[in-house]
Amino acid sequence: MEKEAGGSPLSLPPPPAIKSPTVKPEKLDTPKHSIISRQGFGTAGRPISLVVNHFKASIKSPNKSFYQYTVSITWGDNEAVLIKGVKRKVVDKLYQTYFSELAGRRYAYDGEQSLYTVGPLHENRLEFAVVLEESFAKRGSSSHRGNNSEYSKRSKHSFQPKTFKVEISYAAKIPLRGCVLVRQSFFHDDPRNFTDIGGGVTRCQGLYSSFRATHGGLSLNMDVSATMIVTPGPVIDFLLAKQDAKKPCDIDWAKEANEMLKTMRVRTRHTNMEFRIIGLSEMPCNQQYFSWKVKNGDGGDDGEKTVEISVYEYFAKRHKIQLTYSADMPCLNLCNLVSFQRYTKELSPTQRSSLLDKSRQEPQECIQALTNAVRICRFDSDPLLAACGISIEKQLTQVDGRVLEAPRLKFGKGEDCIPQNGRWNYYNKHIKGPHTLIAEDPRYGSSSPVVRVEKMFEKIISKFPSRRPQFLLCVLPERKTSDIYGPWKKICLCDKGIATQCLSPSKININGQYLTNVILKINAKLGGINSLLAIEIDPFLGEPLINSWVPLIKDTPTMILGMDVSHGPSGSNTPSIASVVGSLSWPLISRYRAAVRTQSPKVEMIESLFKPLANGGDDGIMRELLMDFYLTSAEHKPAQIILFRPTSISVKGTSRPAHYHVLLDEIGFSPDQLQDFVHSLSYIYQRSTTAISIVAPVKYAHHAAKQMGQFVNFEDSSGSPSEQKGSPAAPELPRLHKDVARSMFFC
Repeated sequence: MEKEAGGSPLSLPPPPAIKSPTVKPEKLDTPKHSIISRQGFGTAGRPISLVVNHFKASIKSPNKSFYQYTVSITWGDNEAVLIKGVKRKVVDKLYQTYFSELAGRRYAYDGEQSLYTVGPLHENRLEFAVVLEESFAKRGSSSHRGNNSEYSKRSKHSFQPKTFKVEISYAAKIPLRGCVLVRQSFFHDDPRNFTDIGGGVTRCQGLYSSFRATHGGLSLNMDVSATMIVTPGPVIDFLLAKQDAKKPCDIDWAKEANEMLKTMRVRTRHTNMEFRIIGLSEMPCNQQYFSWKVKNGDGGDDGEKTVEISVYEYFAKRHKIQLTYSADMPCLNLCNLVSFQRYTKELSPTQRSSLLDKSRQEPQECIQALTNAVRICRFDSDPLLAACGISIEKQLTQVDGRVLEAPRLKFGKGEDCIPQNGRWNYYNKHIKGPHTLIAEDPRYGSSSPVVRVEKMFEKIISKFPSRRPQFLLCVLPERKTSDIYGPWKKICLCDKGIATQCLSPSKININGQYLTNVILKINAKLGGINSLLAIEIDPFLGEPLINSWVPLIKDTPTMILGMDVSHGPSGSNTPSIASVVGSLSWPLISRYRAAVRTQSPKVEMIESLFKPLANGGDDGIMRELLMDFYLTSAEHKPAQIILFRPTSISVKGTSRPAHYHVLLDEIGFSPDQLQDFVHSLSYIYQRSTTAISIVAPVKYAHHAAKQMGQFVNFEDSSGSPSEQKGSPAAPELPRLHKDVARSMFFC
């Protein structure tokens, strides 16, 4: 047995004793599948030389090993420390305090439970006491109501030491060759990295970096990344921008401001002290009273007396400050938001659009930013990398790539179209205009969204007394993400079974391409196909349009699945929405339908693929999709299924190249066949006239989950996870009407 960190062999614990003669050890079956190996490399396409955002790493001492240790941090009555920031401070302080006891051994800590060193520590188990001194502003107890409330004065800055117990125990030995380190992004509090995106939020640019094992050896992967921070400055200015309010009196103080400011750090202008907001008082400044000790003016023995005074009067008398416009509001006009606080709330559509516009970089700009970062970071001077014997090259890595030929498309009456640079157009095509225009009754303009939608449908039904419209084009009175959007989509798709397309007034007159994309969406929702790949078979003529180079798909009934899970805002307990789209009408690969379900918050694994019922049936997603595939594919059952599941979705543009990991291939694709097949699936996206950065089924699943998530009001489920402990299962989504269930409503 190999000797480990402390020089003594690590013995394994004995197997558990069998306590009952009736209990027998169970023999586990040998796994049927192992990790799939790559079946060679593709050769199709035009060769091209590329540079990638990788910097080659060299290892001078490949025989060294990493040692992994488990870290446990507790304090007080053996209470575990859970906050990453505190744990990092404790471990940093540990290194400063016990440098000699660690024999000068440097380590890397992941902020959780793992610590890595190059070479072993002198003991397999170590225990340390670490003292941190944290500054804080001490306050007395307070009450929000009435003249009898007590509101003690703040004391000056104080220091309170806390003792933490740190246990480090040996976990594993990892050979350095082929290792992959933990990936991270780094951001610096530098105004040059800040870009305002509106609504009191600022984009902060940083760097993402991780070591990767590649075919060419170890490399440092770097990219430009971004995080959102609160725009520093007066709290009032932040709230005005966030709520798009004109004056402080227009701010929603009761709910929105209170929720938005909770846990934020502020610095007071009159004392320059820092505080963390735990909530806003229910009373305004001129009605919020507290007890204030003042000197007696009568010269008696007692030098002080206690008076009840409002916050407004206190600032006027004690600090000679008149709280002008905030007299009737919470006392915030003397508070500034501290710089570099992360903003974790969901961004508005306007902010997302601004973020995308300001995050785009030309290739040369990105190359310059990354090469400058490697030069400035001076990785060769890093003590831990030096201990590992790792050095980083200063130039981007060059690789050989291939440009695949764009697939031929068919549309209209069999017209050929060859995309150029991933784009094509439908100019000079015609579409029949709308039949009837119906405007909302202005009397209901201020009613709730549900009432407005119901009243609108009463007008629609009165216009079509004998027949139901097949399609409704809705011009929303506000932006597309208004409160009306969810109720309108729900009543159309779930209650009435009518295809619908919504327009945003701010975009109606943008350009012809926008209107073209709207028409493409409408056609797809009504059952049309805007374009087919030339390799697909025309289901109406029953003839191949061209000899398919994917006989594995053409000759065998094949179902294509795309999956995605949409989660609620960060910090909320909103149920997640799982969506799976499946192909229809084999041998087509351009037509899809979606099945969508709710599931537990923040869970990536799709829980409703199979859902056995008490009567022996199945109400799961797969049964629903398989049945529709069978009914639309001349009663063929799929003999093979190709599944795509993303690790992330890029909302707009290519944030990084799509990398596909093949987990299992029982079909037998060659590398060229698989690459061409994936490439072609990027050209069947019915919503636009451009190729997209990821296969269309995955994008469809993303759109379906996002759209149906707006059908249900999740306000009752949006509390913190601790508040929702033991709460009932996520509310079910309403099912789509049978007349639109098989449609591409998500286009």
